[in-house]
Amino acid sequence: MSLIPVERQRLYRQVAEEIKRYILEQGLKKGDALPTEADFAGQLGVSRPTVREALKGLQMVGILTSRKGSGHAVGSLDLLELARQFSFHVQTDGMDFGELAETRLFLEVNILPLDPDRATEED
Repeated sequence: MSLIPVERQRLYRQVAEEIKRYILEQGLKKGDALPTEADFAGQLGVSRPTVREALKGLQMVGILTSRKGSGHAVGSLDLLELARQFSFHVQTDGMDFGELAETRLFLEVNILPLDPDRATEED
């Protein structure tokens, strides 16, 4: 049996975090293009397959979109799809009330303040 080294498994997640930080620091919005895989690989000192894996993960949750022939762009997070995935996780893995409350608190503290201009009085 062949195992993937632990550091390798975590590296693509670290790269994904760096890409998200880049998006925020550059003030990129939905539809804005990102640097190429090769550019990210060079800047981060990792291989292109590692960057590709990170980009695919970000694409799966809607943070990025793939443009055929022209790389990746900032996407739009589909909260309904995220809720479906979360619901599936809760049904298959179970979650106690404490974990559910912690998740809600995380979402309220970290996501809601991101776009206060869209908030209504009711929000």
